[in-house]
Amino acid sequence: MPSQFDRLYSGVGLPVLLQQLGIWAVYRPKTRENQPPRDILVICNYERQAPLEDETTERVQERMWVAAWRDVMRGIDAPELGDSLLRAELDDEDSPWSFQGEVRNESSVAWELLFARLRPRRYGPKNSG
Repeated sequence: MPSQFDRLYSGVGLPVLLQQLGIWAVYRPKTRENQPPRDILVICNYERQAPLEDETTERVQERMWVAAWRDVMRGIDAPELGDSLLRAELDDEDSPWSFQGEVRNESSVAWELLFARLRPRRYGPKNSG
């Protein structure tokens, strides 16, 4: 059950933040043919990288909560597993983020959705991970 603060934040605070701090991303609904990819404004909140169970793998799981308008034209209206997101100028076509089916801070105008992806593990002093 969301707290009163969460309900107020998602109804008032989140839309204000989207207008001021949002970055552009391309949202691609996977299964709905009548909805082509579209540019939307989002705020990304990254979670700490989770090491995979198998330490021999060369891939790392990344997760982020994406705050977006709850709207068919300027946001994400009905997310489904497999829908993808590419952050403009930050992601390449080979590593899209995929919707994981989790939602938080939901209101009638905005919400936060969990996206994740696997990426190659980076080694070295700057990119250890």
